[in-house]
Amino acid sequence: MPDDKKPFIIEADASKWATGAVLKQQGSDGELHPCRYISHAFTSTKQNYEIYDRELLAITNTLKAWEHYLLGGAHPVTVLSDHKNLTYFRTAQKLNRRQARLSLYLTQFDLRLVHVPGTKMVQSDALSRQPDLVDEENDNDDIIMLPDKLFVNMIDPELKTMLEEALPSDKFLQMTIESLIEKGTPPIKSSLQDWQTEENLLFYKDRIYVLNNPTL
Repeated sequence: MPDDKKPFIIEADASKWATGAVLKQQGSDGELHPCRYISHAFTSTKQNYEIYDRELLAITNTLKAWEHYLLGGAHPVTVLSDHKNLTYFRTAQKLNRRQARLSLYLTQFDLRLVHVPGTKMVQSDALSRQPDLVDEENDNDDIIMLPDKLFVNMIDPELKTMLEEALPSDKFLQMTIESLIEKGTPPIKSSLQDWQTEENLLFYKDRIYVLNNPTL
């Protein structure tokens, strides 16, 4: 059981999917022993946070969970963390509102941050990577942010004018338009659904029909 008369040591770590932490105290044998464990899964939004934001959440989540032990204690709270991922906050930054709230929350505690490489924090690292918290299916790999359907292909205005002027004299065009209007048999062996007219132009399978004309 935690002893509020002894100093508390927190080992906190974050992966892409969750935070993990261990609350430790020194035993009579002089060794650090765990007395509490905790892990928090990130929402899909928080999985997209920068690593320094996720590492900061690992600390604040832990402080909130064990606040009743750590707030106003007789000793400073030692936090073992990978400083490499928190260096962003060691220089002046324009904090967003979420970061500002966390910064204000941290001022309530008497904290001592101690650098420990992530590879050395075996317990908290394991808690942040529990298989049931890893959502690889919800990862952002191979995401097309701007799919082709968002892009509009524009035809050269001069070419469009030339096509519009030439098409009325084309017999094939006239036959196709009549078929589209009357929903009759297409002029060639194809589905009528493959043809459409738009802005005085004829399209076949979303491609502009161009006359067999050397000038075009």
